[in-house]
Amino acid sequence: MLKVIILFLISVSSFAQCLVDQNKLGQDRVQLTFFLKLYDIAYYQEGDEEIMRLHYLKNIRKEHSNIGWERGFKSNFNDSELAKYKSSLDWLYAQTPPVEKGDCLKIKANKNSGTFSISKNGKQIAQTSDKSLSKIIFYPWVGPKPLDDEVKSNLIGKK
Repeated sequence: MLKVIILFLISVSSFAQCLVDQNKLGQDRVQLTFFLKLYDIAYYQEGDEEIMRLHYLKNIRKEHSNIGWERGFKSNFNDSELAKYKSSLDWLYAQTPPVEKGDCLKIKANKNSGTFSISKNGKQIAQTSDKSLSKIIFYPWVGPKPLDDEVKSNLIGKK
């Protein structure tokens, strides 16, 4: 019983760490169906930086994450526009890690400086200076044509 309580407290602690309230604009849950919940997501702005924190509710392979990225960008750009971002997106797809239930992914971008980083469970796993990528990285969730309008509204605090 003690092990169950300890595991529960660790789980709650990692969730709380991942979706901290400081400078948070909004949050939501991303799911494919009512029963297939993928992750909880929170959107932050801290000065010139924008941050998305994703707390995963299930294991997701790298290939599946990249399919999500591709769908998110295709909803915002036509093929010729996407071609302009090809090298940036190829870098992103290569850096996207597989995740396990309970993992926290932090995506941070600064549109002014062009710096961009990905951290997993508090450890930085990728960083680059790419103004193009820093400009569009959050489009799948809060861009002009997000994958889910309700998620966008909740993330930007408009609901």
